[in-house]
Amino acid sequence: MTEASTEKLYAGKFKTLEEFEEAYKHSGKVNQINADLNRRIEEMTTIPDDYKVPDGINIENIVDIKMMAKNVGLSQSHFEKFAKTMHEKEVSSKENYEKSRKEINDDQYNVLTEYVNKNYPEKIAKKMIDEFVLNKDAREEALKHRDKLLNSKTPGIGTVPIVQPMDYSEVIKARDELQKQPHNLKLRERYLAATKAYAHSKGER
Repeated sequence: MTEASTEKLYAGKFKTLEEFEEAYKHSGKVNQINADLNRRIEEMTTIPDDYKVPDGINIENIVDIKMMAKNVGLSQSHFEKFAKTMHEKEVSSKENYEKSRKEINDDQYNVLTEYVNKNYPEKIAKKMIDEFVLNKDAREEALKHRDKLLNSKTPGIGTVPIVQPMDYSEVIKARDELQKQPHNLKLRERYLAATKAYAHSKGER
């Protein structure tokens, strides 16, 4: 038996303790790297039961944002990036709104508010006012339409816009629409205006 074959090996393959210790240190680093990698993979793929909102992030519809994130399978880390983006958009939108609002005097804003409340359903009135504040072209069109309505009134019926049915079928149409939604004040006004306008066109008083 030769000396080489009887040479003592540490851990079955290292000739010296120094080699064994160096290999052990290296394996420890590799294990740590693998553990960190596995942790990051888990963080990026696990969908939490409830997302934690990062400090400084304030989103009005955060419940909807969380639901949207869960539906598309976002992890906590991806949710944080998504929430940050949505937060920045809201901040930017508010800044743009405040800037646009300063360009409109209070009288004009009150006119727009009155116009919207009279001509749009309550559920979308706030959105329409915001749209008119932000969109100058839409605002100007709304004001033109308001002026047109004010200048087009049926004599003797107050502020109800003109409806000029030259055919009785228009009255029937307005009546049928009102019957479908009997509590709709606009449809009621439209039916009354149609009836009076038809009577006026026939020379009745």
